[in-house]
Amino acid sequence: MLLFRRLHLSPVLGYLIAGVIVGPYTGQAIIVRDITTIRLLADLGLVLLLFTIGLEFGWERLRQIGARVAVIGIMEITIMVALGYAIGLALGWTATEAVFLGAAMSITNSAILAKVLADTGQIRQTNGQLIVGILVVEDIAAVVLLSILSGASTTGMASLSDIG
Repeated sequence: MLLFRRLHLSPVLGYLIAGVIVGPYTGQAIIVRDITTIRLLADLGLVLLLFTIGLEFGWERLRQIGARVAVIGIMEITIMVALGYAIGLALGWTATEAVFLGAAMSITNSAILAKVLADTGQIRQTNGQLIVGILVVEDIAAVVLLSILSGASTTGMASLSDIG
């Protein structure tokens, strides 16, 4: 991570490369054998990162920039789902598979983007606040999308009770 900081790159890139190097899928020289523990630690790290970001960006700030953020977030999600759906159909996938591709494309990795904003000192600036607000809207939409799609994948359709 020190190397990435000296090169003026985000330490997140260093974390990703370190994860690939010590991960369980690095070929013959497997360093990590207990995948369950590694996944648990990764999930814990993600939760702590998102908690830290949540402390930085409260509901009050989200309400202050709410309308713009909601419109931009919903537009972005709609465009990405439609684009992913079109790409899936162009690849010859079924409509269900194409919808899943669109949903996957619409979900950004807010933890990494927020960490990059925090590392560069932009999280408290107006543009940083807008980006984090959009990420929050996208995360809320991702929960809804995942609820709908998980119901659709197991039963073939998602009812309101399944989504709830």
